[in-house]
Amino acid sequence: MTQTIAQKNSLYDRDLNLWLETAIAQLKAGDLKSLDIENLIEELEGLAGRDRWELKTRLATLIEHLLKRCYVKSEYDDLWSLPNLRRLGRDHRSYSQCHKRYSQTIPKLEK
Repeated sequence: MTQTIAQKNSLYDRDLNLWLETAIAQLKAGDLKSLDIENLIEELEGLAGRDRWELKTRLATLIEHLLKRCYVKSEYDDLWSLPNLRRLGRDHRSYSQCHKRYSQTIPKLEK
């Protein structure tokens, strides 16, 4: 039994970085007719999914740390002081502009 491997003929399949540079140049030039719309949509959907995953992961980590801070006594309690938690929050907020959309659905924590 033999299998044939499909040839990757499109630029997207052969060289993703070159495809991205080409797509950016086409967008800047307003050349929408030659733009690889199908793969561009696929890439944008992938970015949105990764951002949502990143946000959920960071929130889960923050909640885990807050629960540990509340219920687990340890010699490392100073690591989870309020200034450190605020720094973590700042780092999280500055991660990406797209998180602003999702942060509106997150309940605010009281100080």
